[in-house]
Amino acid sequence: MTTSSKNLTPKPDDGNWNELTATLSIESTDRFDEWMTEQLTVLEERLNEFVSPRSLHKNLRG
Repeated sequence: MTTSSKNLTPKPDDGNWNELTATLSIESTDRFDEWMTEQLTVLEERLNEFVSPRSLHKNLRG
């Protein structure tokens, strides 16, 4: 069964996706990267109370 969310997911080989990424500047992607890192840090701090010894071996940052 196909869901609507499956159909709306952008794919890297989609022409629209390529057009969008071609318009992004290095500066804008760098700013977005910094913002996302800050947001992830805030989230990690807020959820710190849920850290377990097992979860310490997993890294959200890849």
